[in-house]
Amino acid sequence: MKKETIINEIKESILDIVYPLRCPICDEILVQKSFLPGAPRIKIHEKCMKKITTINEPMCIKCGHQLLDEGLEYCSDCKKISHIFNQGKSLFVYKNEMVKSMYSFKYSNKREYAKFYAEYTYKKYNQWLQRIQPDVIIPVPMHPKKIKKRGYNQSEIYARELSRLTGIPVDNKSLKRVVNTKPLKELTTQQRKNMLKKSFYSENLFNKYKKILLVDDIYTTGSTMDAISEELKIKGIERVYCLSICTGKGY
Repeated sequence: MKKETIINEIKESILDIVYPLRCPICDEILVQKSFLPGAPRIKIHEKCMKKITTINEPMCIKCGHQLLDEGLEYCSDCKKISHIFNQGKSLFVYKNEMVKSMYSFKYSNKREYAKFYAEYTYKKYNQWLQRIQPDVIIPVPMHPKKIKKRGYNQSEIYARELSRLTGIPVDNKSLKRVVNTKPLKELTTQQRKNMLKKSFYSENLFNKYKKILLVDDIYTTGSTMDAISEELKIKGIERVYCLSICTGKGY
C-alpha cells in the first residue's frame, strides 16, 4: 500500500470515529468492524441493501434503464427518442427506500451517503469506465441561486467521491447552469426540452477533453443530459457518457 494511500486511510478512520457514517437507507449509525488502514468500511447495512432495487441486465443499451424483457435492447423511451448523449448507466431504481435516500442526500445535508453511492458505482461499473476512458467527470451543475439556498450540489459531492475511487479528475468549472429552471418533475418530455434550451453554457473546452462523463443524482427522461450533451458537442466534445445514481422504472 502506497504511503499516500495509507495516510488517506488513516484520515478516513479518524473521521469514521469522530463522525461515524450512517446507513443511506435507514440513517442509523454504521458500526465499523475495524478502523485499521486497509480494512473494509461498511457503507450500508446488509439488511438495507436488500430493500433497494439495483439495475441489472437486461438494461437499455442506450440510457441504462432496467428492461423487463431479455429480448429487448432499448427501453420504450429510447425507441422514441434519439438521445444526444452516447450512453448512460444507473445504479438503482428510483422507488421506495431510494426515493427517501435521494431526498435526504439532496435536501437534508446527508452528503456522506455519496460514499456508498460511489463505492457501489465503482464495484458495478469500473470495467465500463475503464472501457470508455472518460477524460474527466463533470457533475450536472446547479444554478448559483439554488446552490446558495441548499449549500451544495449533490451531483458534485457524488462526482468527487467517484473521482477519489477511480482517479478520474472532476471539472466543476467548465459547465455552468445559466438559467434557473423550475422543477421538472411535473413536466412532459417536450416541456422539459423547451425549458432546458440554452440553460447550460460551457467554456474553455476546445481541445481540452474528448470524452466526458456526466454525473447526476436521478435520470428520468434524459432531457437534462441531452441538453448538456448538445452544448458540449457544439463545443467540440466527441463523446458524452452519463451516469446517475437512480433512474425511473424500466419498460
